[in-house]
Amino acid sequence: MSWIMKLVMKNQTGFTLITFALAVVSSGIVLGFVVQGKDLVDRLQYTNFKNEIVELENKVWSYKLDHGRWPGDCNANGIIEIQPQAGIQLSRANEEKLNKEKDKFVDACSNRLMQTTIESENSVFSDLRIDGYMPKSDSNQTVAKHGAGNYFIVGAVEFNQQMQNVIVVYTVPAKMAQWIDVVIDGKLDGKQGRVRRWDENAAGSNWPLATNHEMVSMVYFFDSDDAINSTALN
Repeated sequence: MSWIMKLVMKNQTGFTLITFALAVVSSGIVLGFVVQGKDLVDRLQYTNFKNEIVELENKVWSYKLDHGRWPGDCNANGIIEIQPQAGIQLSRANEEKLNKEKDKFVDACSNRLMQTTIESENSVFSDLRIDGYMPKSDSNQTVAKHGAGNYFIVGAVEFNQQMQNVIVVYTVPAKMAQWIDVVIDGKLDGKQGRVRRWDENAAGSNWPLATNHEMVSMVYFFDSDDAINSTALN
């Protein structure tokens, strides 16, 4: 082999190694951008979902400030006497209780349209729709549905031997629920604070591992300072 051919092959080998090295580096950079991009997408999704909860809370508080009672609190005793079921998702039976008819205000407490004083899953959303806090043209089932595909239920649970008003959020990705817990409570703890895990038992429980993709439900104590530092739900 001539010295010219040897030189060419040597250069080709060197070029191949350089190309391979550049390809590896480039792949790492692209992968890094992909991971960062997914993190940004997840963060945006989590933020939007947290805003859904806050928006519902603001509507409930606005109703109370305007009417002197909570929506769904037909006897005006300060407690929304609907006890949400524990579990990952709202049961089909309870889902069916949420009225699907757009022109109906089932179990509303409003004096103008009240047909019954029964406090049910419909009472909160009927009251909010009657007075324009939520679209009147939507059904209770529509306005109760959240962005992750299941439902919000506003009610009360027993806490420190008294009933406390809560928003229960059914069927949420565990990582999203954990992120919301940290944002609202400042730390991750499914058994303490305003945000707790709800699907395993009413006392709250530890969140799944961060790598676990399971669904959970969560409870938000929007009307209780006691929930911040207490770890026991009775």
